[in-house]
Order: sequence, then C-alpha cells, then structure tokens
Amino acid sequence: MDILKILREKKPRTIGVDGNSGAGKTTVAKGIADALGAQLIPCDFFHKWPRKDWHTLKDMEDFEDLEKLHSVISRLQAGESFTMDGLYEFVNGTHTRTFRFEARPVLVIEGLCVSRLPLDFKIFLHVDPAVAHDRAKKRDTVERGLTEENWAVKKRLFHHEYHKIVPELKAKSHLVIDTTNDVPFFKGPGESSYAA
Repeated sequence: MDILKILREKKPRTIGVDGNSGAGKTTVAKGIADALGAQLIPCDFFHKWPRKDWHTLKDMEDFEDLEKLHSVISRLQAGESFTMDGLYEFVNGTHTRTFRFEARPVLVIEGLCVSRLPLDFKIFLHVDPAVAHDRAKKRDTVERGLTEENWAVKKRLFHHEYHKIVPELKAKSHLVIDTTNDVPFFKGPGESSYAA
C-alpha cells in the first residue's frame, strides 16, 4: 500500500494520524509531512497537565486541550503563521515548549483520538496491544524520562482506556494500517519503506 500515492490522489488539506501509544504515529506523520511539505502538529504539545499531576487524572478524555488544538488548526488554515509558548514538553513533562507553526497547504495532525476531529483524511494505525505497550514503555522511560509511577498512569489511560474506543476510532478513519510488524517510513537507519 502506497500511503503517499493515496494522499496525492485525494489531496486532503488536513490529515490525521491516530493510533495507540507505541503504534508509530510520530514516525508515520513525520514521513507524510516531510514528503508533502506539510506542517506537522503533534497532539503531545497540547497535554493539559504537567506530568507531576498525571496521577490525578481519571479519564483520558481530559488529557488533551482540544480547544487550543482547534485554535491552532483554524489559524493555520486561515494562512497565519505564528509562534506559541507554553506548550507541553514531553522530555521534562512541563509546559515550557515554544514552537513555530507555519501556515502550509497541508497540515498533518498526529495523536490519540485525532480521528474524532473534523479532518479531511484520517489514518488509523492498528497495533497489537502487547507490541504497543513494549514500544511505548521503552520510549517513554528511556527517551522521555517517565518514572514507573508516570508510566503506570499512562498505561492505564493510554492503553487500557484507549483500547476500549479503538473500534470507534477505526470506524471514523479512511485508512487503517497494521503497524504491529512494520511502521511505514521506517525500516532502519537510512532506509524507508515509503519513498517520496
């Protein structure tokens, strides 16, 4: 399956990449954005709460600031480029990131539950839950500095709870790709399974 061929034929202005934590959303979204010259918008930037407060969360629905995300998408679609402060920085778990958003003809939004957004084309990455768990735990504890307590909260919210809504998200998507054994756009150093 050639994702880029499909996208070039459909010509969507907004593309969503959804899937469980560890499904490969960032890898796929970055590959698409690079190939299409699109602005990539990671939903991680819009976490409402600093990591120190994650243990208080009861529901994953309260994790992202969707109003702020909608505002960013609307401004970009109106042709406005801008810099935003106070975004979530996943390396230290605080709202200290500053990021420059550039208005481009195509926007790629990646994150949990983006299939619920009114986007032109939605891709859902299906992954075996055990594989997603292992990938996400390794990334989050090694690269992002999550403690075992942080990871336990994320596991509850983004693996157990998210798994319950996977059928809904798949049904809202235009394309479902299984990334259990292979994540498109990444084979290894210097290799790509989906060339531009």
